[in-house]
Amino acid sequence: GDLAAAPAPREGLLFVVDAANVAMRHGRKVRFSCSGVALCLDYLERRFPGVRVVMFLPEYMLDAKKVAAKRRAGVRAAEVPDDAEYLRGLESAGRLFPTPAQDYDDSYQIEYARRRGGVIVSNDLFRGAVDKVPM
Repeated sequence: GDLAAAPAPREGLLFVVDAANVAMRHGRKVRFSCSGVALCLDYLERRFPGVRVVMFLPEYMLDAKKVAAKRRAGVRAAEVPDDAEYLRGLESAGRLFPTPAQDYDDSYQIEYARRRGGVIVSNDLFRGAVDKVPM
């Protein structure tokens, strides 16, 4: 292999992924695509060897019973993950952090990235967070 073409290891680099945003975007806003989360994780780890990637997601999305109940209740597909088991595996591996369902999950991502010098991966404009910043 050509060493010049191989990306340099990026130890210490941290990506904080807005898992819900990535999943909904990959699902074209009509479904919550866990394969979009997997693709994002795979891309970042291949592109930046040695990088740390963590994700945040409202905790109810990790509970199979709550997800099933929401499906039965007719909640929009974009609001229920298509593979809660995969997400729970990420949580078990310490790669996905659940946020309390009633809280503003963006604030957890922003604060985590801010305290650790991380880069946030999201299509969200974080308007709610911007409105909270004191001038």
